[in-house]
Formats: sequence, C-alpha cells, structure tokens
Amino acid sequence: MTGTSLAAAPPRAWICVPCSFEANAEYREPPSAEARCASCGQVANPCALLRIELRALRQEVAALHGEGRAARRSAGGEGTGETLTPQEAAAYLRLPSVRALYQAVRRGQVPVHRFGPRRMRFHRAELDAVLALR
Repeated sequence: MTGTSLAAAPPRAWICVPCSFEANAEYREPPSAEARCASCGQVANPCALLRIELRALRQEVAALHGEGRAARRSAGGEGTGETLTPQEAAAYLRLPSVRALYQAVRRGQVPVHRFGPRRMRFHRAELDAVLALR
C-alpha cells in the first residue's frame, strides 16, 4: 500500500450570491470564510451575504404585505369602516359613554379585539349581533 495515497476530492466551486444570480445558479453556503468566488474571485464575507439575503427577504415580505392589503381592500375589509374605535363603537351601540362600553366588554357582553394592553377595536358585524340580541 505504499506509494498510493488517497487524494481528497477537489472542493466544489463556490459562487457568491451576485454571481449566482447572474449565472442563474443555485447559491450554496461558502465552505469557509476564506473561500473565494470561482467567478469573480471575491472573498466570502458572511456579514455581506447576510445583508443581501435580509434585503431580499424584506422585499419579499413587503411585497406579500402589499398584496394582503390590496386583497383586504378589494374584499371590503379595510377602509370601509368595518372596524370601529371605542368611541365609535359606543356611539354605534347607543351607549351613554365609552366607560359603559368598557364595562360591557369586561362583563363579556361586547366582543373586542385587543392590540396590546390599551388598544381595542370592534368589528361592526359583531356589534350588529350584539344589537340583535337586545
């Protein structure tokens, strides 16, 4: 067995993110921080790679968020008065004050949607159901 050595498999060529976009190739993690791009010769910088990936993810999330907003608007859920503030809900239910609304919420007589410890919103359809029970 002398004289024969097992040669290590050649490392797979690594291509940086910008070059992988240009070459329409699938991006892989660099094998090490010192790896150089086979296309442009740049050294792999993990922080720069993360920034690029985060920017792309933020753009995707913003696009999805915009699509969701447009769908809610077209369905009539946003901008048509479907959710009411406590003042608007008290007036809609013909209660004497906002305090009376808060008491009804505490007793479980009026459904509420809470956004944090202080922010409340009321859905008009749910308030219509409350009015129908009176």
